[in-house]
Amino acid sequence: MQLLTDTFTTSWSRGALGDVPLRSDDIGADKDMGVALVEAFLATVSMPLKVLAVEEAFSFPVADDDDRLVVGAIDAVVVDEDGRIVIVENKSAKRRWSADQLNYDFQPTLYTHATREMGLADHPTLRYDFLLKLKKPAMESVEICRSDLQINEAFHLLRQVLRAIDEGIFYRLRSWACTDCEFGHVCNKIPGPA
Repeated sequence: MQLLTDTFTTSWSRGALGDVPLRSDDIGADKDMGVALVEAFLATVSMPLKVLAVEEAFSFPVADDDDRLVVGAIDAVVVDEDGRIVIVENKSAKRRWSADQLNYDFQPTLYTHATREMGLADHPTLRYDFLLKLKKPAMESVEICRSDLQINEAFHLLRQVLRAIDEGIFYRLRSWACTDCEFGHVCNKIPGPA
């Protein structure tokens, strides 16, 4: 455990002194939180029988008649103690996710499809390992399943979004990500009167 916490601390210190500034109101407190999260992870994580892949890249077409791709990477593909293939996504959060957040999250739906496309598993188990930035940092694992209906709905939504893009429809969706968004120049153009 000490090796990992030392590695985190060293990497954090390098990052704090690097060319790209860390966004933090209190670098020392955030470093301490990071160390506590590493410790919570190591104390809680279910060690797999076997690690099949780490940062496993995938891509698949949005539709048979569309050459645009969904591209991503799965954090880890492991075999658990029951012999199941498990897709693991590591997350950090300030609070536990609600049932609705888990149910409607797009990522595990796409990961389920990607896992099938890669031939890893027809009905994979997906697990989110949440590192929770609470007063007492903790780790929680949540298993997620996706149905064929949810996958079909996801592809329907992807096609709708691409159709809107093709038609030049653009709307702002402001969030925490705006600070570093590569499309900020588009959002920041203030249109004239309608």
